[in-house]
Amino acid sequence: MTIIAVMVFSVSGYIPNASAQTEVMAWGNLTGIRIDGQLIDFESSICVVGKDKSFVHATGKERQFRPQYIRNGATQTVTTEIVGIRFSEVVTDLSKGKARVTIDLQSDTTLNLDGVYFHLQQPTGNNGQSVKIGTKAGSQDIVIAKGKIKRGQKAHLSFEITASGMIDNEPATITVAADKPGREFLGLGGNFRLQNPAVDPQVIDYCLDSLRVAYGRVEMPWRSWQPDATGNPLADALAGKLDERVKAAMNMAQRLKRLGMPVIVSAWFPPAWAIDGKPEDYPRRGGVQAFRLDPRKAQQVYKSLTDYLLALKTLYGVEAAAFSFNESDIDIDVLHTPEEHAEFIKGLGGYMAGKGLSTKMLLGDNSDATTYEFILPAMLDPETHPYIAAVSFHSWRGCDDATLEKWAAASRELNVPLLVGEGSTDAAAWVYPQIFKESTFALYEINLYMRIAAICQPQSILQWQLTSDYSLLWGAGVYGSEGALQPTQRFWNLKQLASTPEQAFAFPVSSSKKEVNTAAFGNIARNEYVVHAVNNGAARSAVIKGLPTGKAAIKVYVTNQAQGMEEVRMYKSLPDGSLEVQLPAMSFVSVFIKGNFSYNGQAQLTSVLEILDVNTGNRKTVKEFDHPIEAPNWTPDGKSLVYNSGGKLYKLSLENQGEPEVINTDFATNCNNDHVISADGKYIAISNSPAEDHRSRVYTVPFEGGVPTLITELAPSYLHGISPDNKFLAYCAERNGNYDVYAIPFKGGKEIRLTTAEGLDDGPEYSPDGKYIWFNSVRSGLMQVWRMKADGSEQTQMTFDETRNSWFPHVSPDGKQVIFITYTKGDLKPNEHLANKNVELRLMPATGGAPQTVAKLFGGQGTINVNSWSPDSKCIAFVSYRVN
Repeated sequence: MTIIAVMVFSVSGYIPNASAQTEVMAWGNLTGIRIDGQLIDFESSICVVGKDKSFVHATGKERQFRPQYIRNGATQTVTTEIVGIRFSEVVTDLSKGKARVTIDLQSDTTLNLDGVYFHLQQPTGNNGQSVKIGTKAGSQDIVIAKGKIKRGQKAHLSFEITASGMIDNEPATITVAADKPGREFLGLGGNFRLQNPAVDPQVIDYCLDSLRVAYGRVEMPWRSWQPDATGNPLADALAGKLDERVKAAMNMAQRLKRLGMPVIVSAWFPPAWAIDGKPEDYPRRGGVQAFRLDPRKAQQVYKSLTDYLLALKTLYGVEAAAFSFNESDIDIDVLHTPEEHAEFIKGLGGYMAGKGLSTKMLLGDNSDATTYEFILPAMLDPETHPYIAAVSFHSWRGCDDATLEKWAAASRELNVPLLVGEGSTDAAAWVYPQIFKESTFALYEINLYMRIAAICQPQSILQWQLTSDYSLLWGAGVYGSEGALQPTQRFWNLKQLASTPEQAFAFPVSSSKKEVNTAAFGNIARNEYVVHAVNNGAARSAVIKGLPTGKAAIKVYVTNQAQGMEEVRMYKSLPDGSLEVQLPAMSFVSVFIKGNFSYNGQAQLTSVLEILDVNTGNRKTVKEFDHPIEAPNWTPDGKSLVYNSGGKLYKLSLENQGEPEVINTDFATNCNNDHVISADGKYIAISNSPAEDHRSRVYTVPFEGGVPTLITELAPSYLHGISPDNKFLAYCAERNGNYDVYAIPFKGGKEIRLTTAEGLDDGPEYSPDGKYIWFNSVRSGLMQVWRMKADGSEQTQMTFDETRNSWFPHVSPDGKQVIFITYTKGDLKPNEHLANKNVELRLMPATGGAPQTVAKLFGGQGTINVNSWSPDSKCIAFVSYRVN
């Protein structure tokens, strides 16, 4: 059934993140005050200064031990400690451009000091911007306490800080060099190191179900894999003996591989036998111990790691794209010198190759971009090059443009991809997780990704993490939060980035305004492009030049404090072929441009008839068609598939896959994708729209063909199910302006209304035992899967996904599983199931429970409108589509 409607995007369940007028970092520094989105920038710190300036200790990123940050409305509070002195800093926004700062000090030590100060530094060349404390403007030091400080001493300081300046609303010009395609961007990736079994699963499900994740990184639990040097973990694994932590990590890798992404395997903690010396002899630093590997056991180490990768390949079907030790440049938790790193690449790389693995090594996987020198020995050693899969760094700190250029140059020199193995901005943020909800944090993060994408052209940026650690989501126990699991502004930022067209090249791009930070990508073959722009200042317009916009479909999405990837109409085409787009203040805006693929008014598509093994995730193409086909049914004998195309029904043999056979439906030559084969294989029930009024009605016809029998006099009626005893048909019908589920005797008669809820109820299908009818309903706001008894009683919601619309549940012949199709919320209205969309096939137990995504594809209407399970309940048939 198709209902045409205009697409509207809404963000229900989205918690807008807090947005500071005053930007307060979690460690206590103020970085400016925003007026109408424009940042009047300055930098503050709290400084403890020794007598005669003998030392200076100041607040700063990663300088204090576990500061705490909380927000309560317009008030932000940071509690922290410097050299035994505790501080509570409270910043309250008062009015536009004005805030009150209150600092309370209590000393747990005695120190001979010059004093304790609130230090404010305003940049030179501030273009008319001003910041004042009281009446005094510019850089200054305000005394909190003076001279020697004693244990137990307290001090208090309170003042008002005021910012002012001209608001820059001047337009920006964004210029894209689409004629100079660079490196391919596979898309946003994610880390999936499992650390919190109570919360991780639901966060992982949400992210994988809601984002297009293109690359994955998982942990190898090395200590659990081979705790004993004399063990044979590969033999144990092949015999079915796997540690539960290892099994969970391997299952995670398999899940990512099923979704079609390359998988990196990284190790953190080495087992005791692999360490040079006793583990307890290594000092602990901030909860981390830096372990050196025993060089005398190099071959044993190579074998242990390779055996793990062999087990992963043999048992789970995953051949890792790359292996690394996480951040071995700074010893988390294996420590290598740059020279040892080069030798290890050669040693393990050669060993893996000798065992037939294609897995190679990451060069670097460094803690941050500033440690670039760590990769130089390997770069300069040609013997490492055959074993390097990619250059990798983590983006926690030090990502100035010059440093990023070095990493980009390294990947080009070796002619391998560049990966950001861990992406985000603040490695210590887990200590003060309330910061994850701040609009400022979200803006900093997406700004960094835009700069990396434009300068480095990475193959992927792998978010740290898409689990509950550094989570993009809030609620459901994430960092102790309560309520339902919901997306933050960071989530919507990354969903927007993840929506970059697949197999797109990075384009050189420039912006005329420093406040507008951009990246651009395009799949030239498919004529699909996107320009991502972060507007860090006040609202302005931007003119985009250099992309084909004529006869193109254009969509613009905005994420900010109040909007979560909301589609807006704030653009217009200019006479010179450029595009003018409005950029709201402090927003991430993405402009998607898709060329016009029409030919004689019809979209030119290739239809791909596929079979999916729901247990392994393997997909097999049965046949491709140069015209639209829809909705395959599997015949009860398992030998053929029935589908519709051009108003007729066809049967395709799975044995010879030759020319499809037309099923004779006599006058019914306008059949749609609602057709069902009876359990005994004797009949096909169809929906056909006669030429007289073009309103769909339900008919039955013998499977071998013949003259259809009209079953429903009233129209429109859209068939979806036949009871297993051939006594009733179930269908969706519009009566008096409302779409509901109806049943009618197989040979015709009086229809029985089974649902009465306002809105659309659709897709009714009987369970194999005939006790239930499964259907989908929009009554809860989004389209969800429901189930009721065959008489219409006990109507029960079975899916509760707030991120997508779920359609057309189909129960497996053994009655154990249900497959259905989902659209991302916002791609269309909840009551629409349109063609040519990115969709997912999801599987859930027939008794209810968490669904799992088993396939992602381009399709929608026509993909899986009717039951397409194989008779043995192992596979489903479906149709995906490809734009030519």
